[in-house]
Amino acid sequence: MARAAGLLAVAAIRPLAGLTGEAYTDPARFLHGFRIAMVVCAALMGAAAALAFWTVTGRRAARDVQGAGAAVQVHCAAAGAAT
Repeated sequence: MARAAGLLAVAAIRPLAGLTGEAYTDPARFLHGFRIAMVVCAALMGAAAALAFWTVTGRRAARDVQGAGAAVQVHCAAAGAAT
């Protein structure tokens, strides 16, 4: 899913920024389109960071399981004594 979204984003940013075939021959148009593309990428990265901040959980999931009456077991697959 992430790869497909990345490919779609790369494919969609270029036309949104005005980077068409003719823009590559004109330095001023290319620079303008490049700046727009960078702002769009920065905005998408900020939106993704905010989404991850609010939706990715760690401790809360373990606390919910523990609160449901089930014992939380931690398993370490490393063999040997801790040093």
